Amino acid sequence: MAHVLCYGPGDLGERIIDQLVTTLTGDDRLTIAGRPGEIFQDIVHMAQMKARALNPGLLVDGLPWPLTEDGQWEDWLRVNTPEVVVFTASYWTWWKRSALDPLVAGLVQAAGFGLWLPFQAALLMRFAAYLTALPTPPWLVIGPYPDVTSVLIKAQGFDRTVGFGNVDELALLYPQDVRLVAHHSVEAALFSGSPLPPYRLWHQEAKAGWQPDVLTRPFSWPAGTRSHVWTAASAVRTVRALLNDTPTLMHAPGPLGLPGGYPVKISRSGIRLALPEIMTRDEAIAINLQAGKADGIEGIDEIGRVFLTEKAVRGARALWGESLRVWGPTWQAWDEMAQRLLNHMKGAR
Repeated sequence: MAHVLCYGPGDLGERIIDQLVTTLTGDDRLTIAGRPGEIFQDIVHMAQMKARALNPGLLVDGLPWPLTEDGQWEDWLRVNTPEVVVFTASYWTWWKRSALDPLVAGLVQAAGFGLWLPFQAALLMRFAAYLTALPTPPWLVIGPYPDVTSVLIKAQGFDRTVGFGNVDELALLYPQDVRLVAHHSVEAALFSGSPLPPYRLWHQEAKAGWQPDVLTRPFSWPAGTRSHVWTAASAVRTVRALLNDTPTLMHAPGPLGLPGGYPVKISRSGIRLALPEIMTRDEAIAINLQAGKADGIEGIDEIGRVFLTEKAVRGARALWGESLRVWGPTWQAWDEMAQRLLNHMKGAR
């Protein structure tokens, strides 16, 4: 019996849960966790009813706990030992930028998605601290900006990480077998029509082997949160791969705490890179680090401090009147920064 824990049933989390209900097998367990409230209970009840209709052997239960319940979380994780944790919670999700004043939203867009990092990192890093202390830690499947947050978690001593979406969504644009090394910034640029940051794409030809290719946009990015259907499918197939004994070839951001996205093989036994033989691991990492600068991330050191690019520093100064240059490394530091920026953002709506 497999046990999957999903924390953070917001718009994306709810879509992942909805798909997992029919993907997990009849003797599996799905635990839905998050902040207590009416919406949380609605999501749990609907998942339970869907399971009764379509997958009656699946056990679906709810855990209405915020992340501040330190002792409860540690004890529950030790006793219940989920194999996979899907984490989608953030202080302020990316699509809420549309609620900002247009001038402020424009400054955020120009400075790079890295300015959104504290909102994405704070809750995730706090939860990862619980997992680090477990004797048999689960795989942590990351929704919030895994191209960067997985690196921060690894710096704190936890590397059983893999993200979903981003590079996987780009690779799924192609019906044939491809290998793609690409950061989140590449997907953002492709669908916005901006110049593409560094990436590498190959397709295989029978006689010539791996051949270089270029990314093209086959359709426009769906408005609002409709793209979450696609992203949720990426998350679910990642979970499915982690519960399967046979390795699945796919693409993932942030595997094993690495920056950016890579081709990988995933199974219950673990995760390994599946780069074409013409590229080394170090070369792939270097490409993703360079592409991260388009998001405003100059670099990340070995203890998890994030250094912003000059463009991002200027953006932060214009937005908040602060010369922010270095963030992190502890979850407490990320939490403090997220709260400060959230107050700024709320005042700008």
